[in-house]
Amino acid sequence: MPFIITLMNRVRAMSDKRRYNTALIIVLLLAAMSFMTLYHWPQNLFWDENYYLTAVQKYTEGVAFFESHPPLGKLIMALGEAIFAPNTELDCHNFTETEKIDSVPKGYSFVGVRFFPVLFAVLGAALFFMIMYKLLGRAFYAFIFSSLYIFENAWILHSRGAMLDSIQFFFILGALLYFICLIEKKRPVRIFEYFILACICSLALMVKANGAFIFIFFPILFIYEYRREIRQHWLRQNRKFWLIFTKKTMAAVCGLIGVGFIVFMTHFSLGNHLPGTLKQKFSPEYRAILNKGGTGNPFNFPIMLRDYFSYMSKYHETVPKYKKYDEKENGSRAITWPLGEKSIRYRYSKKDGKTSYLYLQGNPAVWISGLVGLGFAFTLIMGRVFFKLPITNTRLFWYIVFFFGLYAAYMASMMRIDRVMYLYHYFIPLFFSLFIAALVFAYFFQKKMEEGNRVLITACWIYFAEIVVCYAFFMPLTYFFPLSTREFLQRTWLNIWELKYVQ
Repeated sequence: MPFIITLMNRVRAMSDKRRYNTALIIVLLLAAMSFMTLYHWPQNLFWDENYYLTAVQKYTEGVAFFESHPPLGKLIMALGEAIFAPNTELDCHNFTETEKIDSVPKGYSFVGVRFFPVLFAVLGAALFFMIMYKLLGRAFYAFIFSSLYIFENAWILHSRGAMLDSIQFFFILGALLYFICLIEKKRPVRIFEYFILACICSLALMVKANGAFIFIFFPILFIYEYRREIRQHWLRQNRKFWLIFTKKTMAAVCGLIGVGFIVFMTHFSLGNHLPGTLKQKFSPEYRAILNKGGTGNPFNFPIMLRDYFSYMSKYHETVPKYKKYDEKENGSRAITWPLGEKSIRYRYSKKDGKTSYLYLQGNPAVWISGLVGLGFAFTLIMGRVFFKLPITNTRLFWYIVFFFGLYAAYMASMMRIDRVMYLYHYFIPLFFSLFIAALVFAYFFQKKMEEGNRVLITACWIYFAEIVVCYAFFMPLTYFFPLSTREFLQRTWLNIWELKYVQ
């Protein structure tokens, strides 16, 4: 206890900048430990890696191909493979002749293909902390709530695979941080800043198409920036106002198109031939471009992009619908995602009477925090709308509304999709709910936070300990540690998770 008191006194003696820098370094170190430790293990495929490794190999051998997602995420994975080049002595040519593989050659290393997804997850922790600091204004509380990201088991597991979500979420967090910085500025947002924000948003879109929802930042930013002018000129012409609107809209469109062109052009340029057994359909015009070696010619871009989008559209039409009563179904309903339905068993291995699992199982302390935050946010907003309850902190209240709106918009769009969806599609709104939880906490305890209340600080450390303990308890399902049947059953807290042991 005296050690803790001494530590707290030393932290108080630090300047704000030093506290911020110290907390940021600790966040990065903890994230590196939780995400990067033995990230190449297990040295076997799990979940969608059997699709993405084929894409990486096609880039390596210069094979033209289409994908169900935009190409940026696979390009980044291929960069990791090119940097580490751990598999140059292995024959992986068969990867280029199919869209999906069932196994990898003996001795195949995942160090390269998994490196950037893991690295982006670690850097995402830094962005998460920076956003928390922007919202809360205090490094200590930003650190405490950043632990919700660092010790979220399902997110750690998914980010340690050669998959897209950690790369995309890094860009979403970058766009969100830049958006908040623009909102907090005391001067008008420059046209060039709209362009930069569009570029960052476009990077998220170029990883997975569901990133399109963050372009809602632009109307929100413009309405916030010109809220007074809109009230004055909404119903009558004002040439200067609409000229500014047009310029900033065009800047955002240029950012979107520019990044999209660079990403897709890079993808097309790297593919200069077709393997004879690849079943993807290329139009006669695209084949002619390949035969002439013209994939790097920008004038051929429209034809190549048309074929790519055509493949994406047809691919998603063939994705099966959700089958609720099918025991082999790994998908789940969006409405029950906040409760953790359904955990996905990515891989298992039995040895010496115990079983090692890779299970997409969240940290209950993290997910409960998100649910509690959503509940209080909904109560605050409804209380203001229907009962005109006073707002004690306007800034925090409107940030709560903003994040709650983002959460609701994403979830509403997911509920309209009739194809099968999976629990990891909830990661984006989950982290929005954690921002909401932090904002609700600050809304209710702002005065005590400003005073440096010791009881509140102690309670936060206890909360931090609970998060870490839950993370440690579910760690075997995250890192492929062996468990006995009894030990596994101890972790099946809710039936809705559908955790199933292997007999």
